[in-house]
Amino acid sequence: MAVDPKITLAIIEKELAIAKHLGRHQGWEFGSLDAARPTFLVKMKSPIDGEEYHVEFQLDDYREMPPFIEFIHPTTGERGTRRCYPKDQHPEGGSIFHDTPCICHPSSRKAYGKYRGPHADWDAQITNWPAQAKGLTTIAEILQMIQARISDRTSYKGRMEK
Repeated sequence: MAVDPKITLAIIEKELAIAKHLGRHQGWEFGSLDAARPTFLVKMKSPIDGEEYHVEFQLDDYREMPPFIEFIHPTTGERGTRRCYPKDQHPEGGSIFHDTPCICHPSSRKAYGKYRGPHADWDAQITNWPAQAKGLTTIAEILQMIQARISDRTSYKGRMEK
């Protein structure tokens, strides 16, 4: 079932306003919203090594479907390769940035098997993603999680590949 694009845009604009407000304190730079797709880009930096990450959100059928989140290399413009993604490894095990590469979380459409992600086992629950995502259900929350991961000295390991 597709979401009316007008409803999707209204939700995105509301969430984007909150994210932009929070992002001022983080140094996030937001590109303009392409309402036709709907897509936008955010630039953020790791305070640990100064690496810049460009994160694109594609939000068609949002909130029925989670965002399709893609990283774009800030220098080469390549999309979705390991060179685009940060690497993290929590000291107790686990990582949010999967080697696929993708954000390995129910709030990232790219993590689902039907979108070539590592979790075909999540596919049946994709439209129930907010219940599965437990606290990462808005644009601002997802961006804050990414910033927290690239700012954590105990788990952030730079780019997956240079």
